[in-house]
Amino acid sequence: MPKSSSKSKTEAASATKKNGKRQREVLVVQCPSDFPTFDPSFRQNNKNRLLDRQKEQQQKQQEKKERRKKDKFLDWHDTVKEIHSYGATAFQGTQKRSHQDEEYEKLTGRQKKHHKVPLK
Repeated sequence: MPKSSSKSKTEAASATKKNGKRQREVLVVQCPSDFPTFDPSFRQNNKNRLLDRQKEQQQKQQEKKERRKKDKFLDWHDTVKEIHSYGATAFQGTQKRSHQDEEYEKLTGRQKKHHKVPLK
């Protein structure tokens, strides 16, 4: 048996000499399994990740609250839109229809088609 192993070593050496290239070293990478592991360290890492996420979310919420406290001013455009839409609820007849046409044109960029109604 030792003779065969010595032959394989010499054959490998001769193969590298023939090509003139050195053989590459192969790195073995171990992939995680598809099934979850139930190691205590794995659980602890997951708990740490969850705690980190919760802390980040709390920080974001606090930042939003602080921004709201700083920005107590009303947005002019939003306020005007709200007042205009509230006032438009009282429109009647042709005024209501023209307002609906304007809103449709703002949303789509096209004019609304008017269906022709025959006169009696």
